[in-house]
Amino acid sequence: MLVRGMRWGYEGDDCACGMGEGSTFAEIMVTDEKGRNWFVLVSKILEFERFYIAPVPLFDLEMHLFDYEVNYDYESAKIKEALTEEYACREGVMPEAVLSSRFYGTVKLGRLAVRECEKLGEPDEAGARAFLSPYIGTDPDSGEIPDP
Repeated sequence: MLVRGMRWGYEGDDCACGMGEGSTFAEIMVTDEKGRNWFVLVSKILEFERFYIAPVPLFDLEMHLFDYEVNYDYESAKIKEALTEEYACREGVMPEAVLSSRFYGTVKLGRLAVRECEKLGEPDEAGARAFLSPYIGTDPDSGEIPDP
């Protein structure tokens, strides 16, 4: 696997069910040994995390899932259909199944990105590029990515 790029963002403080904490997202694109691109999306709200792995990007779908004019059920079904792996946990806990996933290093990098994104007042593309630049072209499973 080689790291290719990343997007990150914060979806805001409100959703269709009322005011509340928003979600922070980081989606990392990697290319596998067969030349196929994969997308690993890490999201965090409060102390809960989700990891989505898909052959297509899900960042924009997740970022706008709770917009008032969006059909949540339809968009949520699209996301579920695209997934090849999905995990949920409390912050700081790594589901055991992720440890054996070939995307484990990318999930760790996504977690680090989410932590960094949370520190920023206004996460932007330039900040994402700056954060990811040391990892571009590297294998996320090479052991260079610290545990978040």
